[in-house]
Amino acid sequence: MKDKDIIPNRHWAVGESHDKLKSAFLDGGFMDYRFVATIKVYFRDIDSMGHVNNAAYLSYLEIARMELYEQIFGEDGFQRYPYILAEVTVKYKSPAYIRERLKLGIAVSQIKTKSFEFSYIIVEEKTGRVVAEAKTVQVMFDYQKQKTVEIPEEWRRKVQEFFKGATS
Repeated sequence: MKDKDIIPNRHWAVGESHDKLKSAFLDGGFMDYRFVATIKVYFRDIDSMGHVNNAAYLSYLEIARMELYEQIFGEDGFQRYPYILAEVTVKYKSPAYIRERLKLGIAVSQIKTKSFEFSYIIVEEKTGRVVAEAKTVQVMFDYQKQKTVEIPEEWRRKVQEFFKGATS
């Protein structure tokens, strides 16, 4: 659980420009991205074009998502609150290169009856350049019964407490 920071909550309107998000990051803020993981780009992530391959971003999202889940719920959080990944959307804004350090912020965008949505922003650490934006939809899932289940009230409480009002 190294290389991550919890940054004070910032509230920005949905749809504000990337420059505003970039400046929010450089000011130490991260929109409503209360959880920030740092990812270093390694050679294995690079494609023949010399930049991070699109598939590597899915791993970056997973790393940050699992670290967030562990921070909120502890090491056994996934066993207590299992989910499946139902949807991933990535918007690539600029290339990332080997040895860059990327800051990956996560915000809770939505919590429904059985599913929840995380929004992500990935920026290059030194310049604040927006590299990508992403969204994932997770659905609570009972692996023994092989069916979706409602999000437990305790899960909602812990997530809302962690994000301190950033959820809707």
